[in-house]
Amino acid sequence: MSTTWRFTAARGARAVATIADLRRLNGAAGDTIVLAGYYAADDGGGGIFRWDTSSTSGDDDGTIIVPNNPRGRWVRLDDGPANVRWWGAKGDNVTDDTAAIQ
Repeated sequence: MSTTWRFTAARGARAVATIADLRRLNGAAGDTIVLAGYYAADDGGGGIFRWDTSSTSGDDDGTIIVPNNPRGRWVRLDDGPANVRWWGAKGDNVTDDTAAIQ
């Protein structure tokens, strides 16, 4: 993911560093955001999100993110297998990742 977000950001696309940053960002129809990582860039939790103005889905902390102004949702664009790092798992053998993988 690191190459993708750096390339996209360098070409002028909107990018945010973390999930917390994405939650603070309200979108508009057609907006696409490149997320660098869940907690920090290149931690495996990054991805590409598109604003869905009609979505009322609940926030799942990984593929659907409800911003502070809940009129729409950031929805992860991905057609591959899910990665627990998308939900904040660290996989460092120190952090308890139970909540992130449930």
